[in-house]
Amino acid sequence: MTVKAKEVIWDAYEDLLNRSSEEPVEAEDALAGIRYLNDMMTMEDARGMSLGYTVVSKISDTITVAAGAIAWMKASLTIFMSAKFDVDVKPSVVKREKDGREAALNLASLSPGERSFPSDLPMGSGNTQYGSSAFFPDSNNGVYTELNGPILTEDDTEED
Repeated sequence: MTVKAKEVIWDAYEDLLNRSSEEPVEAEDALAGIRYLNDMMTMEDARGMSLGYTVVSKISDTITVAAGAIAWMKASLTIFMSAKFDVDVKPSVVKREKDGREAALNLASLSPGERSFPSDLPMGSGNTQYGSSAFFPDSNNGVYTELNGPILTEDDTEED
């Protein structure tokens, strides 16, 4: 699931200001949303919740956290921006933020060895703990389901 910064920011504004999703967000508010999103996520990273977030510079940038943390990001951004607009946050948003934070913390606590990465994903500079390849190892040559379980191909089956 690919989520753009625009979706997170627009949904936060929708919850915060009771706007409909069709109502345009002013360019000034979009830029403020980007700043608040980057500030919030880098602050959370500094506090120990490392979700792999990459700073965004425009609303069309892709959000680089696991899909399980997106709902938390939206609710948390709503709360984070509430002081700018001097509005009270709805209790339902506070509950979503609390529930989502728990899920995001669970995602952040997984070590890289416990996560499943595709073999075409670069490890990044200096990451050699998985071997000398610049990419994560392919744990199975089979096709994967949506839940990352392998579907064995004919080459992987045993004949009696």
